[in-house]
Formats: sequence, structure tokens, C-alpha cells
Amino acid sequence: MSDTATLSNNDGGSILSNWIIPILWKSGTVIVGLTAIIAGLLYKKQNSLLYFPEIGGIPRRSRNNPRRYRSPQEYDIPFEEQFIVCEDGVSIHAWLLKYSDGDKNTPVILFFHGNAGNIGLRLPNAVAMYNHLKCHILLVEYRGYGDSDSVPPTEAGLKLDAEASLNFAVKTLQFQQIYIFGRSLGGGVALHLMDYYHTKSQLPKGVIKGIIVENTFLSISKMVDVVMPWFVSALKGFVLRIDWNSERLLFDSDKN
Repeated sequence: MSDTATLSNNDGGSILSNWIIPILWKSGTVIVGLTAIIAGLLYKKQNSLLYFPEIGGIPRRSRNNPRRYRSPQEYDIPFEEQFIVCEDGVSIHAWLLKYSDGDKNTPVILFFHGNAGNIGLRLPNAVAMYNHLKCHILLVEYRGYGDSDSVPPTEAGLKLDAEASLNFAVKTLQFQQIYIFGRSLGGGVALHLMDYYHTKSQLPKGVIKGIIVENTFLSISKMVDVVMPWFVSALKGFVLRIDWNSERLLFDSDKN
């Protein structure tokens, strides 16, 4: 009886040491390896998961869009094509939709679009604003998008785009009543620009009259929690480089 028990224990120990532990060790190694690969890809490719200069079958440049999405000219709206040079030398493209009865004192909406596609895709919305609000629209195209320079879009780069657009609207175009509008990703851009205006710019006080954000988010970190699988959310503290922390800007604004 004792010998049988001893054999049984030896067999169990042999199975544990020869089979179960190696399998668990290999499985753990595979999981760690896969996690490292996923984390590395997310760290390297995260900008390409957020910024989409081209979307679906629609090409990068507005002139190749479907009809009614190519140019303000299709809506018989007077406009100027503008190219704005940013602090880092990158040139970005914009359309200035000029309200026919307006002047420099007429309000202008500085329009920042979402993360996917060129400014032509925003024409129906911009035209509706133009007609109903009776104001100028400066429709800005981020770097890497549309007819702007072919520079990979990044958070830092888009912030420079926004700052250059505001300086251009005030110093070059000499507008005196500016409203900032941002949709989706553009909401983060707009909130950054408002913070820049109040904390860093040398522009006259009172030139920005208001800010409008639509369908935007509090931060990329919180977006990850909502739209990504749980294991990606668990890794975000190690790999997430994109911030767009509008929530912090809003709370800082409340304190001020």
C-alpha cells in the first residue's frame, strides 16, 4: 500500500514536472511575446489608427471627390484658396468662403474637421453654416490631408496647424470676430486652440468670441476604453503617445 502510494506520488510529480509546468511556461512565454508584439505595433502605428487622410474609395484631394464635394464653386459661393505656413515650415491648405455682404467685421468661423477625409467632404455642413449664419468660413485642412503638405499628421503637428490658422485669420486676413468650430477630432483641435489663445498667443484680447465643439471626446485615453478591446485598454499606460486631453483643458478653464 505504501509502495503504491509512493508510485502514485512519483507519477504525479513526474507529470507535473515533465508536462504541465513546461506547457504552462511555454504558454506564458507565448502570451508575453504576443502582448509585446501587440504593444509594439500599437506604439508604432497608433497615429495611423487615428488619422485617415483618405477614407474608403474617396481619394485624398478634394478635386477628385464626387460632385458637390469638390469645391465651394459648386455652390456658387465666392471663395479664396489659401495656403498657411506653420511655425515648423509646413504649408496647410484652406478655403475661405467669403460672405458676399460681409467685411472684416463680419464674423468668421474657423472650421476644424474630423479625423477622416479632406475638407471637400465638409462642404455641405460649411455651406449650411454660411447660408444660415451669414458669416465667413475658413475651412482648414490639416497637414497630410487634401492639398496640404504631405507630412504625416500628429497631435503636435495639428496643434501647430490650428495656431497658424488663427494667426493667419487675425494678422493676415484681419478678421476681428472669430468663432472656433471643431467636430470630432476637430473638437480637440478647437479646445487646444482656445487654450493657446488664452495662455500663449500675443493676439489681441477679445478677438475670439466663442467656441463650438460637436461630437467630440474628452481624451484619446478615454476613447480607447470605449472603442478598443479590454486588453488594448490595459496596455494604454505603456504605449499610448496620443493625448488630446480636452478634459484637462476644460477643467483648467473652469478653475480660471
